[in-house]
Amino acid sequence: MAIPSFSAFHDEGINLEGLLEILSPENNLVLADDMMVSDGNGIILRVSETYEKNFGFAHDSIVGKSAFDLEADGTFTPCITAEVIRRRKKISATQTINHTHKNVMTVGIPLFDANGELKYAVCFNTVSMEQINSIQRNYRRMQDSLQHYSQEIAELRTRATSTNLLFKSAPMQRLWTLMQNTANTRANILITGETGVGKSAIAKAIHKMSNRAKRGKP
Repeated sequence: MAIPSFSAFHDEGINLEGLLEILSPENNLVLADDMMVSDGNGIILRVSETYEKNFGFAHDSIVGKSAFDLEADGTFTPCITAEVIRRRKKISATQTINHTHKNVMTVGIPLFDANGELKYAVCFNTVSMEQINSIQRNYRRMQDSLQHYSQEIAELRTRATSTNLLFKSAPMQRLWTLMQNTANTRANILITGETGVGKSAIAKAIHKMSNRAKRGKP
């Protein structure tokens, strides 16, 4: 059985009595997310399997250790678990896991019993700074692409308006694409068709879209 993931703890209205029972180390439950649980004195009781995998900790190297010792020896900078116990309130900050050089956004939550005694500190590594940086890079690339496409669309609209051609059908759209692709080539273009189908208009449109028209040449 798995205990709730990060979102269940993030709500300030959580049932602490139920959580205290669930988080008890006597209950052999599977922790979800990148989660670490300590007692009120900072002794690490549980870490999730994903925590061990993602940050390279062997179970025995961290469980049973003091969060304050892990802070002092530089394992965590800062140690959010230790900060939660010291300040007895929810902490959200970037935590560095030094042996892997990973920076992660961490949320630490204190859990109190009915008498107001601090029983547990629960910490979640919500997202790594590498992930945040990757998202930001992808967002910037997407913005650059959108800007490029917007400029292309604006240019196409300007060209379409300048030619005084109005069309909607799929064949005419294909013809328009062909006209754009050939307008700036040096190829001789032969336009055929019956009288009155718009050969002259198409020829003028191709010329207007060409570099020759931009240079003022016929």
